[in-house]
Amino acid sequence: MSAICRNIPYGKFSFENVVDIQKVKQWYEPGYTVNVRGAHFFHPGLGQTCEILRQMFKCNVRANLYLTPSEKSGLIPHYDAHDVIIIQISGKKRWDFYSNNFAKPTERQHFQSSKFDVGILTKSLELSAGDLLYVPRGTSHSAQAIDDSLHVTLGIEEPTIRDVVTNLIACIEEYPEIRDSLEELFESGDFIDLDDISNEVMRRIHLAINIEEIGRSIERVRFRSNHENGDNYVRFERNNK
Repeated sequence: MSAICRNIPYGKFSFENVVDIQKVKQWYEPGYTVNVRGAHFFHPGLGQTCEILRQMFKCNVRANLYLTPSEKSGLIPHYDAHDVIIIQISGKKRWDFYSNNFAKPTERQHFQSSKFDVGILTKSLELSAGDLLYVPRGTSHSAQAIDDSLHVTLGIEEPTIRDVVTNLIACIEEYPEIRDSLEELFESGDFIDLDDISNEVMRRIHLAINIEEIGRSIERVRFRSNHENGDNYVRFERNNK
């Protein structure tokens, strides 16, 4: 973010990392979208909104702002790995939806254009100031500003069973039997074949994981807080295709 910030002297002191609007305009005017990530850290109203939604949905909720020049698009057609609520603040934007969707992607299965084809255009709709749109995770979409457009996206990052499993993996490292060398099992002579070793590994996992530990992991992933910080959260995006 330092590329668009400056320090303003004030007596013996200075205000540091103040956004320079002229530098932002140098990106915006050629057609780049200004993306303020983690806007709930900077705007009290968005912060309160995200906290209310976090309590409602029992999951992490974050806000991003998108300021897009007229007739421009910040991103190529894609899907998100979390549910999104879109609120149009000013201007108008057209949202396009496509035939191929990705069923319930996780954060590790984020969109890659080289690996996923969004298919053909199936539906378009236009948002004006005050309109709201819900886009489920995995839904292929794109957006283009009709005139200068500002909208906020509220990312609803609901935890999945995969998150519970990931949390459990970190917990079972406390058990010495889980940390044993896998090769030692093969060389010990105590096991007949791969199936026999697989059963032994499963036995150890069952010993390390009980129903109480699973319950604690569920609680940890359900009630995590909005953990991001506000550093380096202004960036510029443009769809050159």
